[in-house]
Amino acid sequence: MSRIATGLRLAKDSLAVLKADAAVGAGFGVVAILAFIATCTMASALGVIFRVELYSYSTEGQVTGGFAQADIAAAFRPALRRRR
Repeated sequence: MSRIATGLRLAKDSLAVLKADAAVGAGFGVVAILAFIATCTMASALGVIFRVELYSYSTEGQVTGGFAQADIAAAFRPALRRRR
């Protein structure tokens, strides 16, 4: 299950708890929202790190970070076309 889906599920579950006890539900909802924001922030940061490494590879031809050469090179390969 993806992190975003997990965050959304936590938010949904917090609504069910909110009906039972307002204080617990509100606390759970706050935690779910903070977890969702943290997950989105981390996913965005990881995407930026990969794009910076990809740019570095495309301009210098060398992998400088913790990525494998094959992973970076695969970003430049054409995608396989599906048959319809």
